[in-house]
Amino acid sequence: MDSWAQFTPVVVATAVLIPSAFQDIRSRRIPNLLSLGGFVVGCVANGVMTGWAGAGTAFAAGFLVLALMFPFFVVGWMGAGDVKLIGAVGAICGSISLALIALIAIVSIGALMSLVVLAWRKGLKDYLQRLFVAFSLTLMARRLHYLSSAESASSGELPYAVAIASGAIAVLLASAFGLV
Repeated sequence: MDSWAQFTPVVVATAVLIPSAFQDIRSRRIPNLLSLGGFVVGCVANGVMTGWAGAGTAFAAGFLVLALMFPFFVVGWMGAGDVKLIGAVGAICGSISLALIALIAIVSIGALMSLVVLAWRKGLKDYLQRLFVAFSLTLMARRLHYLSSAESASSGELPYAVAIASGAIAVLLASAFGLV
């Protein structure tokens, strides 16, 4: 791959994810133009760089991470815009392995952000207690239990596009420099 081409995913991701993060901070919404447009541009860019096979792999990577995150939308832990934006990240990554690495980075940063928000609001102790009780009930009953609280850190107050942008751009930069 040409030296400039290895930075193409970084440029595309930055162009899609930074405006998405600012929009999410401002309005708690991510426009479809950015998420779905990012998915299409990711597939096209990978197709231009590596042919039809690259476009197909980018589509598969985007669809895979979108499918992996869809259950979190169904249970109300993530917004649809966040899930679609993660799908765009997968397509921009262009490979399933890189998309999964980016997904791990995104989820890790999102979890850290959530813990910081909980600690800031002095709700971390309550969360950890509910987590312990839910885990204990799950083990005893051999059935999954989840205990929600009246006030949750994931009640739409966390602009998850910030975690998406941070994790994805970091992984894509590491990939461009051959670190991943």
